[in-house]
Amino acid sequence: MDRHLVTLHALADGERAEEGRSQLAQVLDADVGAPDEGGMLELEVSAPSRETALERVRDAIAAAGLEERFTFPAQTGTD
Repeated sequence: MDRHLVTLHALADGERAEEGRSQLAQVLDADVGAPDEGGMLELEVSAPSRETALERVRDAIAAAGLEERFTFPAQTGTD
């Protein structure tokens, strides 16, 4: 299985963002980087394709109830 980088934008900061990062890392078994000064962070996710990686991240955000903490930036091509 390949590793894919997925970029997210953190809508929360501080402790809320850190808790969310930890949850995503655990649910996805992924490497989740710290947000940069603009709130962007990268996840390295195992998946057979980029589309599947995006789906896994989207589903993990929804399952963990993190919609208010993270979103996809427009350039990922996701809804």
